[in-house]
Amino acid sequence: MKNAIKILSLLTLVLFAACKKDESTKSSSDIEGTWKLTFMSCDDGQITTEAGGIASSGTFTASGKDYNATVNFKADGTFTSSGSYTQVMSLTVDGFEQTLETPTSDFLENGTYTFDGTTLTTTVDGESGSGEVTVLTDTNLEMEVKIDKTDDFGGQGSSTTKATFIYKMEKQ
Repeated sequence: MKNAIKILSLLTLVLFAACKKDESTKSSSDIEGTWKLTFMSCDDGQITTEAGGIASSGTFTASGKDYNATVNFKADGTFTSSGSYTQVMSLTVDGFEQTLETPTSDFLENGTYTFDGTTLTTTVDGESGSGEVTVLTDTNLEMEVKIDKTDDFGGQGSSTTKATFIYKMEKQ
């Protein structure tokens, strides 16, 4: 279970991405610049794990605090990020509740991106993720990232995570 939570935290960061029109057509140049993370939440998380013939399932919510993370989308299609924040996750599995605080570093790491005015896709170390931008103005960027991922533990079991994360950023 601990590995599943670590994987979820990593996926949340790596799969960060998304874009949707906010009343007019947006272009790649609208996303360029440095954005500071100001909000992160998830209210609908579900996790199912099977190992050794034993299945368990649970739900989770997540929020962020101690925001000190930025991402810089450059005109050449690359991005860099720096800083950190703390993810607070409340997990309920088979009736047991636990709250975990996980500091994150290297926010999104560094990679490439594409933005078509609706969808932002990021690629880091060969792994891509995308999402929908729900707000994009001169000063605000809000993104919705949906995760539906199954991880196999080398034939020893698997874990499936489904969730929708909301990220809000302010242009610097």
